[in-house]
Amino acid sequence: MEILENLPRESFFQKEHFETFLPSKFERNDKQILQERKDVQLRLLELHDELYPEIKKKKWNIDKHNSEEHLVSGIDISNPFIANKLSSIWLHYGKTDKEIKGYQKLVDEKSKESFINHIRLQVIISNQRREKKYVVGFWLVIGKNDGSVWDRDSINKKLKSDSVFTESFFELVTSLGDNYFIEVNNEARDNKNFESVEDFKRFILQDNRRNYFIIGKDYAPNAKEVFEENIVNTALEEFSRLYPIYELVKHRLF
Repeated sequence: MEILENLPRESFFQKEHFETFLPSKFERNDKQILQERKDVQLRLLELHDELYPEIKKKKWNIDKHNSEEHLVSGIDISNPFIANKLSSIWLHYGKTDKEIKGYQKLVDEKSKESFINHIRLQVIISNQRREKKYVVGFWLVIGKNDGSVWDRDSINKKLKSDSVFTESFFELVTSLGDNYFIEVNNEARDNKNFESVEDFKRFILQDNRRNYFIIGKDYAPNAKEVFEENIVNTALEEFSRLYPIYELVKHRLF
């Protein structure tokens, strides 16, 4: 891919990081690919070391995973908790450990209420198969596949009963700026491509827990915004835009 061949040395992620997600490697799990994925994990952890202190300064009500092992997503697809194809790795922030433990008290199978099963903000390096391109994304993942039951049910109920919530959700999403997308039930739309609040509401109510529910923005591998000197500021800027949506739509136990 030409964009990777000419990737500037200033880019935070380099050619070898993106080539970890070649389609021919999605289902591989040998020593070589595991090392390549490990190298991407380590690069994201370097980003975390710079980004997390800045997030704390914002005093946002989000936190890192409480386990150092899970600050970044997994790489071994033999793990039953990871999909059998791997086309991305991400760094994520979401509900606090206190919040997660509150949900776990309500269920017998505590793993179903783990950190990843709730709304999160992500920095992701990915091969977007739908669009056939490599990206660095800054996403609000309202729900992964089969995840975020509490958050998604809460959104669904409020959309049907609370016009103030619906208007606020619509305004926050459509005012994000240019080149943001919202993906529901494997359909992605530009955040400004809604004719009305009702159009937006109908689209969101198509949400199917089996699929991802994402709001975000993607950058090309060679974008200046994801150069090494800029990526922390870009992450903070994007999270600053997405965080008000996070606060509006997330489910709260207390």
